[in-house]
Amino acid sequence: MPSGFRNAQLESRERSAVARRRARQRWRIGLGLVAVGCGYALLAVSPETPSEWLMPRVVLGFVCLLGGAGAALSPLLERLLQQ
Repeated sequence: MPSGFRNAQLESRERSAVARRRARQRWRIGLGLVAVGCGYALLAVSPETPSEWLMPRVVLGFVCLLGGAGAALSPLLERLLQQ
């Protein structure tokens, strides 16, 4: 097998691996932004909300905010640190 063919094959694998990694990063960013949106929605408590649901909603809202921010920012920071 000629070495040029082997090099082309390796380059093709590397390109597809990079494309898959970037697709996973886009999904993580998207899911993180959705989680942040859910966190804001959970924290938007109306005055008529029963008091027994108030604390669980607030806690879950902050968990969604922090988890979503971490999920959305980690791929961006990973890209910045690789370059």
